[in-house]
Amino acid sequence: MHESFITLSRKILSWEWYTDSNTMRLFIHCLIKANWKDKDWRGIVIKRGSFVTSQEGISNELDLSRKQIITSLKKLKKTGEIVTKGYNKFTLVTIVKYDDYQKMIKQEGQQRDNKGTTNGQQRDTTNNNNNNNNETNNNLIYRGVAENLEEVMKNRQYVEFVTKKFNMSEQKLMEYYLQFNEHLENTLDTVKNMKDYVSHFLNWYCHKYKIDKSTGRPKLRRKNSL
Repeated sequence: MHESFITLSRKILSWEWYTDSNTMRLFIHCLIKANWKDKDWRGIVIKRGSFVTSQEGISNELDLSRKQIITSLKKLKKTGEIVTKGYNKFTLVTIVKYDDYQKMIKQEGQQRDNKGTTNGQQRDTTNNNNNNNNETNNNLIYRGVAENLEEVMKNRQYVEFVTKKFNMSEQKLMEYYLQFNEHLENTLDTVKNMKDYVSHFLNWYCHKYKIDKSTGRPKLRRKNSL
């Protein structure tokens, strides 16, 4: 069964937190705990790549102090590995690039789906076309901020365009998006369709950091005329 294992690339050996034992353990723990498919939980849907937990729960599961857990969570959030959202009695943890870590599972699922009947294939094709149209028209598909961020960072054309225009690294773009997501959550504006999410981010970034949106450069201060 897919939920009984995870995939892990040897590239993790060069990961910046690999030699940080607590942070490494916590991240592997998150990969294991994350849902491999969407699941209903107490009236809400916990998306693939996310799971519900608490600092105390993780502390007990890993036999680490809450201070150690908080420190490692901050590190993982700082480098864009995870995002968290706190509720009254639990915390929702989302692995930002979950599909990148679990490509094998996703590919196996696609191969299995491709072996369906002709009618099933036609039905899937129709559904996929409808989904693509909905995404293009931005009418029906809405995602939470963590899921939107994951989709944005997968779009290489967009990432390359923004990093070049605003003269920033991909890591810096991720940091700005994490700040933006926190802004959305603090203002309770947590769900956007993709078009609005990207547009809202650019407006927020340019306003916050006083960037000219058309040129991608810092706005020039006007000198007072005599």
